[in-house]
Amino acid sequence: ALPPECTPASPADAEPMHVVAGRAMTNVPVVASGDASHWPHAGTPELHEIRFHDCRPTPAVVVLTRGDRIRLVNEGDYPFFPHLGPGGFYEALLRGEPRELEIDLAGPQSMECAMTAMCGRTEILAFHHPVHTITGEDGHFRLEVPADQDVTIDAWHPLLGRDARATTRVAAGETVTVEIVVR
Repeated sequence: ALPPECTPASPADAEPMHVVAGRAMTNVPVVASGDASHWPHAGTPELHEIRFHDCRPTPAVVVLTRGDRIRLVNEGDYPFFPHLGPGGFYEALLRGEPRELEIDLAGPQSMECAMTAMCGRTEILAFHHPVHTITGEDGHFRLEVPADQDVTIDAWHPLLGRDARATTRVAAGETVTVEIVVR
């Protein structure tokens, strides 16, 4: 159960993605791939923040590049014990004591709380290269890809069960619109 100072659990807590306007989905990770010899490599590691607000981690989905860091911040008084990755060690996340973790493995991972109260979960998808994003509140996304090659764009989330894919080609300086159907 959630601590008493938190709003009660609702069905929305189990739905990291939402359908908007009857046809678009928010929070769907999108990744592009192409010719490996002309594809960008990971650059300077970035810092992504997950905040525990009202006893829930936000955002519900994070996409990043292998080697990036995550900062966990607890905005409440309850000491959650978030767990990420294969390790068996748990450490309390206290207000005013953020914790940073390096994501050194590519692939999907779930961050959940254990030992005490549940805190919901955040799905973390780490990729080997930086050409990825997440769909916005209107279901749209934007990626910058290397030009003049076939590009495959995948929309995938662990809760969807299978990916949705589109293939396109983008000329230098051109913008291309693709529609990906996620079921």
